Amino acid sequence: MRCILLVIATGWTFVAGAQSLKRVAADAHAAYNEEAYLKADSLYGMVRSQAPEHFAYTYNTALTKYRLPQLDSAEVLFALALAQTDSMQAAVHYNLGNNALMDWVLQDLELEHVAVLLEEASASEGLSVQERLTRFLEKDSLLVVQQTLLDGKEAALDRAIDHYKSTL
Repeated sequence: MRCILLVIATGWTFVAGAQSLKRVAADAHAAYNEEAYLKADSLYGMVRSQAPEHFAYTYNTALTKYRLPQLDSAEVLFALALAQTDSMQAAVHYNLGNNALMDWVLQDLELEHVAVLLEEASASEGLSVQERLTRFLEKDSLLVVQQTLLDGKEAALDRAIDHYKSTL
């Protein structure tokens, strides 16, 4: 009799846990639809911790990370989602392309900021030798940052193109 009660209690706990998980996932989906991405991210994190192999939870968490934008995390989660599905691979590749394209856009914005800083660092009229040297070193550092951003931007665009091709 005790064994039967234990089996029933264990089964009930499992069913209640699954219903609770679905409820939290529904709340996460609602938060995402309301553009409350931080809340959605937190809730999806909870459901993913309970069911990390569940494609929809992984995919929706990746979409949420993309919206935040936490692009590195989104890319990792989209890659996990890609491994968890056969039927949704085109959609995942499409979103990986969007993620890479967003990375390209953000790096472009950073490049614009670096260009302004480079222009400021180039002005040396009326400065002492020490101030000119300081400006030169600032400019040199900014040029390294600029090259890194240009390389990253090119790589992001290549990734976007590859994923969009995989979508087709």
